[in-house]
Amino acid sequence: MCKDRCFLYRWFCSGGVDPDDMDNPQDNQEHGMMVFFRDYFASILNNGCVKVLVILVFGVYLLGAGYGITQIEEGLERRKVAKSDSYAIEFFDREDDYYKEFPYR
Repeated sequence: MCKDRCFLYRWFCSGGVDPDDMDNPQDNQEHGMMVFFRDYFASILNNGCVKVLVILVFGVYLLGAGYGITQIEEGLERRKVAKSDSYAIEFFDREDDYYKEFPYR
C-alpha cells in the first residue's frame, strides 16, 4: 500500500494503523520519524526544565511581538514600490506635486 506512494508521502505521512487489519506488519510499520518523535523528542519535551525554557522563550517572543506592534507606522511611500527606472516613479512625483494638497474630489 505504501510502496506505490511518492517519497514525500512515505517520509511525512507515516505511522498510524490500518483499522481493518491491526496485525498486518506491512501496512502498520513504524517509521523512523515516528519513532524519533515518540521515543526521543517527546521525552526531551516532557523534561521540566525544557518546559520552563519553552514557556520563557515564548514569553520573550510575545514581548518582542508586542514591542514590534507599537513601532508600526502607518503610511506607504509609493515610490518605494516601483522600480527605480519605471515610468510610475515620474507619475507618482507629478501626482504628488499637483494633487497632494487636495487629493480627493
